[in-house]
Amino acid sequence: MRIVRLTTMAALFGLSLILAVPAGSALAAHPEEGHHHHGGGSFDRQQPEADWAAYPAEFQSYKNQLEQLKAQQKELFVQFKQQREAIRSAHQKLPEAKREALKADVKDLILELKTTRNNIHTLSDQKKTAWEQFRKHADAKQWEAAKADIQTVIARKQEILAKQRTILETQQKIVERMKK
Repeated sequence: MRIVRLTTMAALFGLSLILAVPAGSALAAHPEEGHHHHGGGSFDRQQPEADWAAYPAEFQSYKNQLEQLKAQQKELFVQFKQQREAIRSAHQKLPEAKREALKADVKDLILELKTTRNNIHTLSDQKKTAWEQFRKHADAKQWEAAKADIQTVIARKQEILAKQRTILETQQKIVERMKK
């Protein structure tokens, strides 16, 4: 019975750690760059880099916005790593009785992490679709349509970052509950 409880608890916390960092596809700033996953490596996408110089001047501001969002996301990656370490450390310090009590206490937070992660995946898919449309419209020099597409990419990226911040907040709640 005790082994089953330990296994269940380990699975629950393993799940929380897996869910704590969104999947790499949801983290990429935009499809043409390599993206990072929670292990710190990168996967190269087979899509070419956007040729921003070939676009009208107003598109440079969109490029700058995307670069700013990418920088913000890199900061979040550092925070994700720090929080994962804090969760692991706090979990290791808990006595068995406290771990059992905590298991039920964090179920709502685990569900919140799952929901947020699923939302990020949906937004990421929408962002990818908008990038594909942007490429088609830009290649065809349909600048108004391309402008609308890149604005959608930026909006989805901002929403993804907001969801990632929610994950950080939820992880912090887990750490706080572990310290009670």
